[in-house]
Amino acid sequence: MFQSLAAPIQPVIGRMARRTMRGALRLKGLGRHDAASKLELAKRDFFAISDLLADKPFLFGDEPRGADASVGAFVIAALAKATVAPLRDAAESPLCG
Repeated sequence: MFQSLAAPIQPVIGRMARRTMRGALRLKGLGRHDAASKLELAKRDFFAISDLLADKPFLFGDEPRGADASVGAFVIAALAKATVAPLRDAAESPLCG
């Protein structure tokens, strides 16, 4: 990944980059939860989306807005077959829709 740097400093830069990334993820909250907690948070999000949509075609009315595009992208990603099975199962749950 850091092949353009001098060989002796590549491992040092790699460690610094990983440490910086772990710190950023922790600050955003992603690094603070185990897999089960992340899945539970995702399930809550799916329920919230389902509750907000109810019988409406879009989140905030009869016309699509930016929020619909954003939420739609995340839901589509969660439903993708490449997604981790528990997350996809939660997104496909009949309780969410």
